[in-house]
Amino acid sequence: MQRNRILIGTGVVVVAVALGAVVLSGDDDGGDGGSEDDRPVAQEVAAEDNAFGPESFTVVEGEFVRFLNSDDVPHTFTADDGLFDSGTVEPGDEFRYAFDGPVTVTYHCEIHPSMTGTVEVTAE
Repeated sequence: MQRNRILIGTGVVVVAVALGAVVLSGDDDGGDGGSEDDRPVAQEVAAEDNAFGPESFTVVEGEFVRFLNSDDVPHTFTADDGLFDSGTVEPGDEFRYAFDGPVTVTYHCEIHPSMTGTVEVTAE
């Protein structure tokens, strides 16, 4: 199962490829028109006021979810089962992840454990 994740922030762009994962951190300058970070975002989740909104949602496999830190403090977007982990996402930054295959995943913020959410991924 391939896992794709993209972390977009304000730093230098770093690209790492390991076990089928794609990680980008830094400014998104629009890309080359064909990179995975150019795929449309199907769902946006905002961390704000110590909550995820929406708390639960459904997407189709392969679609990107944009996890945005709209708060004034750092947050993480961390799957309970280890499927994805954004690391610390600073205010105004985002983390993108595309799910492969149908799955239901619960996630939380490592910094604020009361922040929880659920994503259901359906087949195309």
